[in-house]
Amino acid sequence: MRYSVILVPDETGRVSVTVPALPGCVSVGATTEEALAHVREAIHGWLETEALAGNRPPVETPDMVGHGVALALETIEEMREAGEYPFDRGYELEVMTVEVRPPVAA
Repeated sequence: MRYSVILVPDETGRVSVTVPALPGCVSVGATTEEALAHVREAIHGWLETEALAGNRPPVETPDMVGHGVALALETIEEMREAGEYPFDRGYELEVMTVEVRPPVAA
């Protein structure tokens, strides 16, 4: 299974990651590599929990990803207004796709 993720670094280099297709599925890491490893675990756990509840994995849509990007940009803007993100840094974010094993059916 493949899902798009949005990575946003902070000033210290830590990277937060959200999965637009999976509400509430987020992670963070000290590096991009660590954040991606953590988000793969979070995705697997999210899917496993939903499978145990009898739910099928959601199908990602362009609208989901676009909404996730819009939310990430809003968060960056809020951080700028709070003095937590420099204005001269631009809108630093990255969208990429990660692959995870689907959970085993119970």
